[in-house]
Order: sequence, then C-alpha cells, then structure tokens
Amino acid sequence: MMTTCGIPDFGIKDIVNPNSKRLRRQLSGIINFAKFREERLQMYGELNAQRDEILDNLKNVQSENDNLNNDHESLKQQTANEAKIVESFEQECRDIEEQIGVLNKEQAAIRHESGELKKIANDLKDKNANIALSVLELQSDDKKLAGQIVQSPERVKRQMSDANDRLETERKDATQAEKDAIECAGKVKNVEKAEVAISKVSERSERASFGRLEPFVLAELSTPCPILSV
Repeated sequence: MMTTCGIPDFGIKDIVNPNSKRLRRQLSGIINFAKFREERLQMYGELNAQRDEILDNLKNVQSENDNLNNDHESLKQQTANEAKIVESFEQECRDIEEQIGVLNKEQAAIRHESGELKKIANDLKDKNANIALSVLELQSDDKKLAGQIVQSPERVKRQMSDANDRLETERKDATQAEKDAIECAGKVKNVEKAEVAISKVSERSERASFGRLEPFVLAELSTPCPILSV
C-alpha cells in the first residue's frame, strides 16, 4: 500500500523506530493518495453513470432499429403484393385494349350494316308506297272497266290478287328491314356503352399504377367493372 502511496522505502523500522521527518512524509503520501482516490472515485461514478445512460440509449436504438426492420419487411411484402395487383390490372388493361379494338371493328361493321339496312328500308318504303298507289290505280281501273269488259273477269281478279300478293310481300320485307335497322341501332348503342365502361376501367387501372396503393383505393379497384356484351 505504501508503495502505491509513493513511499517505496517503507519498512519495519518505520514502525518500530519511527522518525518524525519520515512519518510526516509517509502521512503526506497516504493523505495525497486518499484525496486522489476520492477524486478518481467521483470521476469513476460519473463515467459509470454516463456508461449506463449510453447503454440504455443503445438498447432503445437497437429496439427501434428492430421495429424499423420489421416495418421495412412488412412494407416490402405489401409493395410486392401491390405490385402483383398493379400487374394484374395492367394485364387487364391490355386485354381491354384488345377487346376495344375488336369492338371498334364490330361497331364499324354494325354501323355500315345499319346504314345499308336503313337504305333498304327506305327503298322498300318507297316501293311499298308505289305499289299501294298502283293497287289503288288498278282498283280504280277495275271499277271503270267492270262495266265495259265482261268477257275476262277471272283475268282481272288474278291481276288484282297478284298485285295484292306483291304488296303484302313488299310490306313484310319493309317491316323486316325496319326491325333489322332497329336491332343494328341497339347494337351500336351497346357497343358505345361497352366502350364507356371499358374506358372507366382503364382510367381506374391507370390511377392504381401511380405510387403505393392505399387500402381504400385497393378496395375500389378490386370491385369488377361490368362490360356490356353485344
């Protein structure tokens, strides 16, 4: 201990036959060591407290880091799931674009057919009107000739019957043409409705592809949009 206090030559002689000068020197060394020890103990206490605080902060940082890693993994999984959803909607958009192309071709064909049927219907209406007028004229001539010609009544009846048959046939053709024109017009409207519905699906899918999807957006996109069949 005395060596630690800076008195390396302390021996048994200093106990048996102490010297005042050496004793003073020895006591001074012990006192200095005691003061030094007290200062170092105070410093050690402060450093130990700082060490404990740093360890607590380290534990908190490690815990926060673990939570952030868990959140990161969760977000990675969520992003992967959302990427699959976006990919499926992109594929759906491509399919819809192909369907739009097919519908456009069908719409063009239907419009052309509708125009032709309208022309045919108008022509048949004109023919029907002309035939009706001819029948009226024949009926008028029949009445005039009834009193003058009596030798061939059967021939006149056959002519009237043939004219009536032609008129009936033309009326049926005109009615059928009108039905076909109405049906074509309905098909055109259905195609236009289908294009509107498909456009809405495309817009919703495009909005879904920007950024990370929120839950309520995913719920909206998961709702199927009906496409009218033609």
